[in-house]
This record gives sequence, structure tokens and C-alpha cells, in this order.
Amino acid sequence: MTSLDNLKLFRDSTLPIESRFANYIPLINGANSIFKLYLASLNAGKSVHREVAEYMSFLLYVAAVDVDLMEEYIPKIAKDDRYAARMEGVKKMHSGLTTIFVGAEISLSERAIYSDEDLSILLRAMASTLPTMKAWFSDDYRHELRHKLQSDRSKFTRQEDIQNIDKMLEALAS
Repeated sequence: MTSLDNLKLFRDSTLPIESRFANYIPLINGANSIFKLYLASLNAGKSVHREVAEYMSFLLYVAAVDVDLMEEYIPKIAKDDRYAARMEGVKKMHSGLTTIFVGAEISLSERAIYSDEDLSILLRAMASTLPTMKAWFSDDYRHELRHKLQSDRSKFTRQEDIQNIDKMLEALAS
């Protein structure tokens, strides 16, 4: 279910952007619904921390696809009397994408819930998707995220984790 192969269709530029975007909407809505079920189980005390980490990572990759699709789709939005409403929808999507990343970053400090392996999974996905997603982050959030990651860095001992945090810090600096 969380295979990144599931996202290949959306990156296939030989298909019309309208078709890819239309198929993306059910994907993100369904993915969010499933994630909420996992979170409810986690909050009920069930041992699904690995599944939550894996699914949250998948949502980060899904969000990165969203950014790419929107960057391609926005120039094609008709500048008619509904343009402002459509752009307001785009703005809401920006906020939702940031929320996904915020949730992942917050999870880095939840060591009572997530194992070191779970956190490594999250860091890997965050480092991989941040270069794409940061384009949609507000300047304030980029600044806040940089400070949080600098603080988080000292809490990790695995070399791969530290490298992933450094990769994100570098991406935020550029």
C-alpha cells in the first residue's frame, strides 16, 4: 500500500496533467483517511508505531508529488471569474502539505512512541522530500524548521540520521 511505485503514474509526464491531477485527488484523500485510522489506533495504545512511521513517510512522498503536479498544473488554470477561488484552493493545499511535514518533524521528538528505526524511516523520507516541498513552505516555517532540526540533530546518534538532518539543513539554507 505504501510502495513508492504507486506514485509512478503521477510522475509520468507523457500523460496529460489534468488526468494525473484528477487521479491524484482520490489518492491523497484516501491516504489521509487511512492514516487517520492508524493514528487512532496508535492513540488507543496499539503498537502500530512502525506502521504510522511508514505511512507518514508515504504521505511525505505523496505530498512531494502534489507539489510537482501543482507546479505543472497552476500555469494551466484558466484566468477566468473562478481563478481566485481556484487559487484559494491551491493555498489550502499548501497549508495541508506543510501540515504533513510539521507532523513528521514533531514525531522526531516522540521517542516514547517511535523506535530509532521508525525515526530513521521518517528522517529518510523528510530528507528526500524537503527539497521539493520547501518551495511551498512559508518563510516563517522554513526558519522555524531549520531551528527545530538544528535542535533535533543532537538527539540522534546514527550517522545516516545525522546526514539526513544535515541534508535538510543544507536544503533550507539554499
